[in-house]
Amino acid sequence: VYGLLGILSPYERSQFPVDYSRPVREVYIDVVDYLLTTTRSLDVICASINFPVHQIINGLPSWCPDWSQRRRISPIWCRFRGFSAASASEPEFAFLKKRRKLKISAILLDKITLCGVPLNPPICKGALLMAFFEWRLKLIERKGYDQADHEAFCRTISCGQIPDTWTPQEWLEWTYRTFALGLHRNFPGLILDPHLMSYAQNFPPLSLAEQKQTLSESFTNAMTGRCFAITSSGLLCLGSGALQVEDIICVPLGCSTPIIL
Repeated sequence: VYGLLGILSPYERSQFPVDYSRPVREVYIDVVDYLLTTTRSLDVICASINFPVHQIINGLPSWCPDWSQRRRISPIWCRFRGFSAASASEPEFAFLKKRRKLKISAILLDKITLCGVPLNPPICKGALLMAFFEWRLKLIERKGYDQADHEAFCRTISCGQIPDTWTPQEWLEWTYRTFALGLHRNFPGLILDPHLMSYAQNFPPLSLAEQKQTLSESFTNAMTGRCFAITSSGLLCLGSGALQVEDIICVPLGCSTPIIL
């Protein structure tokens, strides 16, 4: 934090007097406090996804990013510039108990009722394929084989990174063909259900280069460090690998995306 002060304005520098005797935790909370107050946005708390690396700064609140570590997971809002789940609403927040707690106003959306295994970084191709396999089984367990649900699943695990000209059905076919062929090639002893296997058999085969490109561009970053979940109302989502059943989903006022608490 202090290393960045030289490129900031004089006013901004004055807000962060250099004092190496202060705990790092307090300096990081100062940054969050300043950003919440000046940007009138809660987006900074979405960068506090420190899973699966444990926080090493003693007493750092869960809503404060740990900038001492190299973040392996990028916040989802970074992919959707200009989108805001909370529209133009102003954040309502207050620090409590000597800034150990952050009180916010939010719209309650839903609750997590089923979740898959987390895809922990660093990952390999096999781990990515098996995460897809397990997450899809969770989808079938709750939803069955409804076409619309499987289209939604493919949009979800790619964080909506779909070519503009593609239909949901085309993306479903491409996604399932990519993963089905990958599973068949890398795990020949794994038995795929007829629904998934049909995408490997009834569509033109993908080359290894095409498969690798699709996995890398549309799924690796979206799935890494996260896990698939289904809510009580049947919505599909990706969340931090630390999410659990009974966690709640809300849209904080002044925040670009929903968050899971």
